[in-house]
Amino acid sequence: MLHIGIDDTDGQSGMCTTYLVNRVLERAGYPPAELPRLIRLNPNIPWRTRGNGAVSIILDAPETCAPQVMDMVADLVRETAVLEEENTNPGIVVSPVPLSIEVYWKAVRGLVTLDEARETMRDWGAEAKGFKNCRGLIGAAAAAAWHPDLVEDATYEVIAYRAKERWGTPRDIDVESVRAMSVQCPGTFNNIDEKNRHIAITPGTPCPILFGIRGDDPDELMRAKDMIAGEDIGGGR
Repeated sequence: MLHIGIDDTDGQSGMCTTYLVNRVLERAGYPPAELPRLIRLNPNIPWRTRGNGAVSIILDAPETCAPQVMDMVADLVRETAVLEEENTNPGIVVSPVPLSIEVYWKAVRGLVTLDEARETMRDWGAEAKGFKNCRGLIGAAAAAAWHPDLVEDATYEVIAYRAKERWGTPRDIDVESVRAMSVQCPGTFNNIDEKNRHIAITPGTPCPILFGIRGDDPDELMRAKDMIAGEDIGGGR
């Protein structure tokens, strides 16, 4: 198995690190061993890009393929990351085992220095590649450390992406379909803000995401996704 952590590829002008997950899975040549993971970290870190989330993927691939997988992910980061923005400093970790859960908890509750992240990666035999000031290695290390058996709770999210030619344009989502989905899929949450007349499943930035629905049951989320009316989904989910 290869545990891959990626962080800090987005920016104020667009992109989303979750989008990179689809591109990695398309190009890897190895199947995912588990569902990809979106890891939420300390939101109070001042140098984050938009939110403070990192992603991890576990590939059913031999450890000897780590250098090739690293090169493939690095190429995708160069192709898709918003490298021209000052606060976008991607990091990639490829490890044969999950990293120490301690680096995850510290990244959630406090502050991890780049030196601490590098030390953890060295101790666990992980390969690392950073871009620009390499700060994304911190979130990438935390993502590669997360494991469902070591945390109290986790939820699921189904994410639909836009056709590339529509990136940066207003999203076309039928609000009544979102209301109906919320009623028919009670395990989902934060779908619509009725007070402010806002569709909460759509982001407010020019990123590739069309919508993201959160909930407790992955099967229900797949049904919920099919209930949303509007522009066509493109570029994976």
